[in-house]
Amino acid sequence: MTKGKNTFTPIDLMILVVIIGILANIAILMFSTAAERNKLFNKVAEAKYILKQIFTAAMEYYMENGLYPPAVTDLFDNLSIWTDVGVPISTPSSNVRFQYNVTTGGTAGFAAVAIPVGATGTSAASSTKEIADQALINKVTSVTIDQNGSITIYWK
Repeated sequence: MTKGKNTFTPIDLMILVVIIGILANIAILMFSTAAERNKLFNKVAEAKYILKQIFTAAMEYYMENGLYPPAVTDLFDNLSIWTDVGVPISTPSSNVRFQYNVTTGGTAGFAAVAIPVGATGTSAASSTKEIADQALINKVTSVTIDQNGSITIYWK
């Protein structure tokens, strides 16, 4: 061998391949975790969007009547409770992953909660528009909105 010439032995090449493999594994794991997290945030965004619609309808009702619409469990399966008193709200057009409960109403104020369908305290996909999502059930306890319009996400 000549001095000053860089040569790699088979052991050097094997070590290099192992290091590249470990780095690739780490990169793939980080990407898949980020992708799963993104899917979960999109599902929670659905709850936030629908809760804001429920909040807007409740505020319109309050402005006209001086009290909030009545509390109701599983709002979209029992929508007549709100529509019978004149609350302008309609069911979501696509499959939803949450059960929406209005927990406070009337003169007591307003609060609503979205609980993942199939989680404890909900019916397992009670309406044909609801779908259970195990990943969501395992990560999110609930999403709430209060009479100030503040949304809070409760994670497990």
